[in-house]
Amino acid sequence: GSFNIRFNRQYNAFIGGRGTGKSTILEYIRWGLCDQTVKIGNYQELDIIQNRRDTLIKKTLTAVSGEVRITMVKNDVRHIVKRNSSSREILLKIGDGEFQKVSEEDIRKVLPIQSYSQKQLSDVGVKTEELKRFIEQPIK
Repeated sequence: GSFNIRFNRQYNAFIGGRGTGKSTILEYIRWGLCDQTVKIGNYQELDIIQNRRDTLIKKTLTAVSGEVRITMVKNDVRHIVKRNSSSREILLKIGDGEFQKVSEEDIRKVLPIQSYSQKQLSDVGVKTEELKRFIEQPIK
């Protein structure tokens, strides 16, 4: 199956019980935008997140030759990313242009995002150094 989510330009939050798919949706977005997980705190935790994401993509997308398609508006120009789980091909369409094959790094440069795990956000609340990184990372 497929699903579409329309986000608010300012702020979005997923609220729901355990096992309702909140993390799955976030992992699809992260994967579609080329794994832009913020590297703060414990690097071992990031390996665990990456392994979980890889397993999720294999079991739920690659098994059915699925893709993630993300449409974002940046500077009033529509950008569409299509990432295919089987071919591993990443395509980007900017404005009225054609889809172009691009690299993960291209996506990270053109459509940078910041995403945080629940544990990373919890650490921000109790560790001054993490709070400082949380604020400074997007500015860089």
